[in-house]
Amino acid sequence: MTCDHQIVNPLKRQAVTELQRTLTDMQADPVITRFIIHWLKSSTENKDPELRDLSRIYPEFCKEQEHIGWNQLLKGRVSSKLSAIQDTYAKQKS
Repeated sequence: MTCDHQIVNPLKRQAVTELQRTLTDMQADPVITRFIIHWLKSSTENKDPELRDLSRIYPEFCKEQEHIGWNQLLKGRVSSKLSAIQDTYAKQKS
């Protein structure tokens, strides 16, 4: 997923910024939001994302997503645990 073309990198940064804004506006769980942004930045640089904090907070999600494949996130193949995490977060906020 890397491309060194001078036009692509600013577009990637803009897309990440817009995604972060959208997730915040949607009131997504902040831990998940930070991780998704971190993961996206890591994947565009061909680096492995740091899972330590996420694994500590949401171990079941990490285990299931590991089985599915972290690269599948961009294809919309996400652990079913993610919706449960978001539901719990939304209920705590209200």
